[in-house]
Amino acid sequence: MDALKSECWFRCEQSQPTSTHIDLRDLESYVARGRASTSSAELSNGRQIVSVSVKDASQGDVNSLPCGARSLLIEEGTGAIVCRGINKFFDISEVSDAWLSDPALWANSVNLVWAVRKMAGFVVTVFSLDGIHLEVMSKHVLAGPHVDAAHQLLAKLDNARRALMASDLFSWGACASFECIWRAEDHQHPVLEADVFDAQLVLIAVLKRTQLREESVGFAAMATIAAKWSVRSAPAVVLQNSAALHDVMAAAETWKSVYPLFTECPILAEGFVVLIEVAAGQAGRPHAESLPWCCPIRLKLKTPKYVVLRAFRSLVMGDSNPPMYLYHQGFLGWLTANTAVEEIRTMMADVGVSRLSDQFEAALHAKARTRYRDASETVGRALAQLQDISARAANPRGHCRLFVLVLCGLPGAGKTTVSKALLKMFSADSTNSSLHFMVHVSRDAVSRDVGLKHGIDDNSSKHKQRRLRALVHQELCDEMRDVARLSQEGQLSGLLVFDACNATRASRQAWRRCFPSSLEGYQIVYVDCPDASISAQRAADRDDHEVLHNAAEAQHALYTVRKKFQPPTAEEACWYVDTNTHAAEAAAFEIQRRLIQQLTARQEREGSIAGRPSASTVGPPPAMTVASVRAQLQQSHATLLQSLLGVPESTAAQLKDVASFLALKRKAKFCSLQVRLCCSAKSLRAIAADVLFAALCPSLRATEAPASSLVTAGRRLVRQVAAALWGNASSAAESTGVAGTIARGHLKWLRGWLLHGKAVKAPSDIAAALQERFEGEASRPHVTLLHGGATTASSVEDAMHKYLAAEGFEAGEEVVVRVKSLLLDRHAICFGVALSSGQALQGVAAPAAKRKPVPLHITVATVDGTAAVHAGDMFASFERWESENAVLLARQQTPQQQVNRSQHKFHNFVEFQLITEVELQGVVELHLQ
Repeated sequence: MDALKSECWFRCEQSQPTSTHIDLRDLESYVARGRASTSSAELSNGRQIVSVSVKDASQGDVNSLPCGARSLLIEEGTGAIVCRGINKFFDISEVSDAWLSDPALWANSVNLVWAVRKMAGFVVTVFSLDGIHLEVMSKHVLAGPHVDAAHQLLAKLDNARRALMASDLFSWGACASFECIWRAEDHQHPVLEADVFDAQLVLIAVLKRTQLREESVGFAAMATIAAKWSVRSAPAVVLQNSAALHDVMAAAETWKSVYPLFTECPILAEGFVVLIEVAAGQAGRPHAESLPWCCPIRLKLKTPKYVVLRAFRSLVMGDSNPPMYLYHQGFLGWLTANTAVEEIRTMMADVGVSRLSDQFEAALHAKARTRYRDASETVGRALAQLQDISARAANPRGHCRLFVLVLCGLPGAGKTTVSKALLKMFSADSTNSSLHFMVHVSRDAVSRDVGLKHGIDDNSSKHKQRRLRALVHQELCDEMRDVARLSQEGQLSGLLVFDACNATRASRQAWRRCFPSSLEGYQIVYVDCPDASISAQRAADRDDHEVLHNAAEAQHALYTVRKKFQPPTAEEACWYVDTNTHAAEAAAFEIQRRLIQQLTARQEREGSIAGRPSASTVGPPPAMTVASVRAQLQQSHATLLQSLLGVPESTAAQLKDVASFLALKRKAKFCSLQVRLCCSAKSLRAIAADVLFAALCPSLRATEAPASSLVTAGRRLVRQVAAALWGNASSAAESTGVAGTIARGHLKWLRGWLLHGKAVKAPSDIAAALQERFEGEASRPHVTLLHGGATTASSVEDAMHKYLAAEGFEAGEEVVVRVKSLLLDRHAICFGVALSSGQALQGVAAPAAKRKPVPLHITVATVDGTAAVHAGDMFASFERWESENAVLLARQQTPQQQVNRSQHKFHNFVEFQLITEVELQGVVELHLQ
């Protein structure tokens, strides 16, 4: 259970479980990195508060998220929690499997395990701040269609029940989380809930409203509380043991998921929530002692139908780039037979994916006994296969009969030689083989092919080299998923040998996420050559290597990998192979022996459970390439779709292209009006480095760079910018001589944070430190003049033309940008600028948008993960931080004032007003994104 808690419980909540405040500094840092946002909100009584919205990708960040609540309202300035909603439901595939076999899970005195029906609706949080009135929050907003729908359903209750709900929640210091089920209002939900639950609020949790750590009332009390309020509680059963838990998981594996213990409605829509209630460990509030409080862990177990249809909706609507399932191609084939591709999105929005899917399946059921010419199956059997294959692919816990060998070791240890020898042995063994196919995936081969495809080699820039590594990683993930897909869809037993250095434990375990959670096996094989001279010689002698073309490159690769290589530990339970004392064939034979032994034992065990003997394939397994795996998948899909829709195999193959077309065709692009600067990011960094050098090392600057006139400084800057543009490195290294005075903030933090206390002798030392801290930079330095919106909106185009006319600009016109200030914090560097015409603020294409004017600026560089909008927000943030720093300084200087330094710290930032304004040339352009 400890592992599960560490994966699902948020560190900040557990470190201060009874706190009623959010750490505003942590929240500001999170917002600065683009992982969350804040906005003003208004309660029904007019009280102004702050709503916190966390991006979907960061809602499971248990290590850094200041609070795990998906809905969160706080007081501005203090961070006091007004209302916190329910925490994230972790997908069961997002956590490791160790908890499933942990006997501590069933320690009834400590834990209680429930299977709760996951209602197909939207979550709302209901609370009261006075015991009389009810407030409703949907995720991070207090208004909108979901809030309106919840108010309408609350209005169905009589006044006495609503008053009782408000009184109870206020006296308990709690809020209530409901699933709002309304098929008519929520018709775009991937699956629609059963009629018996329609147009109702379904109670799923009651939790402490203002406490940082989530504590909820035990689910055993939900039915009683729900009845008291005249609402329904979510169906749920207590799970007594691991067998009952496995029954729940098995119920969610098929396309038509059914759980008989939910007697009122056993057919599942969205799936289950596995709710684990852990004793809170401390008493509740005095007025709430009668309620059984606990610390919950919620794991979502989604039905395959929900997963597939949600992905299809995202694919069509352009919301994201989800996995593509075979069901999508069949569904699209049926839709495009009667509807133009361009109209599918409109139909999806009007009708909803769930109802369209029902129509699709009903149309095929009506032809169930039809067999098209040259088809291999009837329509009914083809539909059943389509659902079955898609369900297996969408179920992360479904069993995949694939054995994965992950090789690791230094370059020259013999990994590739052993891999090839192993596959050759299996191919030659025609007796008692239990494998249907084998695949060898080599990272070096993939790196070579991807590099050739994108034109990236050893002579390319560091940026392109980083991009190549990302592209190679993505291609390897795709190849592994395709191999697993062949095994899973065809229920074939396969062997995948992954040949790479896999230097760290993290990298060896990371590949596991490419496969379903239940594999035939996932085994690390450590190929070692203890004699370093032999491995070095092997690496140097190879003349046919995919990426190492000579001995020098081989030696460099060996040196680089050896520095970071982490030999597998006992916990990884690896198979060890010594190629120093054993030939490659002998090492491969030992791996084959252990592999066959493990496969045979598992099959005999499964055969005895099923009451049938273990089976073996006929003949040796073929060695397949990834290309042949993909070709086989495409052929089998085309054959099935031909039986389903009666279309030729060539047409069936094109359905995947239609799906790709929809995935790429987003709702709309976004546009902005920019001044593209005629200088490089490197030249802008150089100016920033000079300003910081002058501030941090004034004595050095005085001796190295005597005072110069504005004209001299300007000429020096022009030479520096020109050098950056034309690639003259020696000239580019010349100091610009630009300096500034501190307008806001301070320098106390900068030397330690940026320079780590190291001595600085020249601006180049500052530039190197900035490069190390701030890796991200704009590929094309620019100043955004006007934020636009969707290019399809005429209002945006009108705003662009009006702005150009008002400012007297034309697209393509050259303008002068004056750099006036430098802003720096732990997340970004930017310059405050103004146009020669005096324009200093960005325009906004949508005047109705609630957005404060943003000063014109140039984003010079950012820390990885920082949102692009952070630079524009620095101006307002610095103004607020300067005021808060002044207040804190005054408190520290007051003898009677106690200051808790762990809770009140100075903001670290600095803003310089440039002594010498720098002029840059630019061109006005319309930028599409």
